[in-house]
Amino acid sequence: MAELGSAAYITPPAVPAARKRTYLVRKEERDELLKEVAQLEERLAMLKQVTVAQQLYGQHDRAENECEMEQARDSSSSKFLAKSALTNALLQASVDQRHVIQANLLAQVSSSYESHYTMALHTPIRLGHDPSERRAVLMAIKDQKVQRALSLVDERSRSMDLTRRYASRDEFYTVFGDYYVSVFDVTPLPGVDSVFQVLQAIQFTLDNLEFIISERLGLATLRVNDDSEHPNIAQTRMVSSFGMGVEQEINVVSFVHYDAEQEVGALVGDSIEHDELYPYQPSCRIRRDLSPTIVVRKVASSPDSEPVVVMQRLICTKVYQPATHELLEAFEPVCRSTSVMIDTMLANTKELLRSVQPAS
Repeated sequence: MAELGSAAYITPPAVPAARKRTYLVRKEERDELLKEVAQLEERLAMLKQVTVAQQLYGQHDRAENECEMEQARDSSSSKFLAKSALTNALLQASVDQRHVIQANLLAQVSSSYESHYTMALHTPIRLGHDPSERRAVLMAIKDQKVQRALSLVDERSRSMDLTRRYASRDEFYTVFGDYYVSVFDVTPLPGVDSVFQVLQAIQFTLDNLEFIISERLGLATLRVNDDSEHPNIAQTRMVSSFGMGVEQEINVVSFVHYDAEQEVGALVGDSIEHDELYPYQPSCRIRRDLSPTIVVRKVASSPDSEPVVVMQRLICTKVYQPATHELLEAFEPVCRSTSVMIDTMLANTKELLRSVQPAS
């Protein structure tokens, strides 16, 4: 028996370790398995990258081996040819791979167009009977539409050399059977000094579009203008005859903008969605929506070069699939006239500019 006051150490009995619950053990095992799966997936991704690289540069290894064999046998000229062949093979493989990637991207864009495409810059414009209310609606949206159009064209032409000609065109049918055309082009106008002069020529072309359609496309066209008191806003309705009782109708409003300080001009158009004065007649007419955006500005290819007047066009048009069998027979001719009309507008504007330029 230990004496009082002496240090006595009593060792407590050993406590058996608590047994882990089954669900905790399974949770830890699951976490370990998930971690292992993540590591395997990471390794698989790396292997895929290595495989792509091997496929891309597999020709390099074979060509290099062949080159080494040729070096042992051939002269210096043969060595040069072998190295050239190797370089060409690598370049061709890289170009082919880039084309495949571009084709894949274009396929995805085309599929998206067919399913979800909407007219660029389109605003659902609804006009009533009262003239003052109609003017107020159009004046209220003018500045916003012009700024949106300028921003979109700037973004579309980002990193492009605007002093060089460029043209891109997409034509397709949607899942609903409607026909779309979207055009973006850049046209430098050497010899033209005035942005305002080009803007006037564009406005004159659109103001006389019915005559251009009649003369160039051979379609009798009737035009009805509103009596807008605003000089930079105009609503136009045109009806063109395709024969056999088939007519096409267009109802579009255009806004003109000119900034003399920045030397930038723009004409922005959009189709009217609903017009109580001029309602669409789908039972006897094929409807065409038209949204032209034309921007004119001075651009220099370098800080030391003289600026050139450049015209940028972003034109979208949509032909609605007809509602009747009789109109459906004329649907394709109406669609085919689209590109001719768009090209004719550009050609007519350039002809006007040539006619007013002083002889050199």
